[in-house]
Amino acid sequence: MSLSKTFQSSHLNKLQNHELHELRDAIAKGNHTSLVSSKGTYWHIDHSLKAIIAISTALTESNPKKYSLEFSLSRIYIFSRRSIPRGVGKAPKVVLPPEEISSSLLEDQFSVLETLLTKLDNADSKQFFKHPYFGKLNKRRTCIFLRIHTRHHLKIIRDILKTV
Repeated sequence: MSLSKTFQSSHLNKLQNHELHELRDAIAKGNHTSLVSSKGTYWHIDHSLKAIIAISTALTESNPKKYSLEFSLSRIYIFSRRSIPRGVGKAPKVVLPPEEISSSLLEDQFSVLETLLTKLDNADSKQFFKHPYFGKLNKRRTCIFLRIHTRHHLKIIRDILKTV
């Protein structure tokens, strides 16, 4: 399956094209579980997509005049490492997957994502997302975070699939 031109032209895509393709490709491999994670591959895909959608929505709806850089030692640590240690974070309820996850549910989220990526691409550089640990992240930092977060879950997905 190929991604639409929206993915090819979006701002987020410049940071995350490979990751979005890999998430979509993982759907076709089926939902698998292993000792690597208490959650299955579809859970990690769904959570990643929900996070991108929720964060992009929050950013595009924010008022850029209210943006101010906030100091966060945890942001500096995670951003400098470019990775999230496993088992450290806790997903907010809004991005938790449902009990049952189908491939069609995941594909539907990619459709929603396509529309949102255009909005994200057109967002002001000072529009922001307020992260519970990192504070306000402007458009650039939000995209960096989304890439780090998505890569974190892709690593887990890859490790699960290695055991299948």
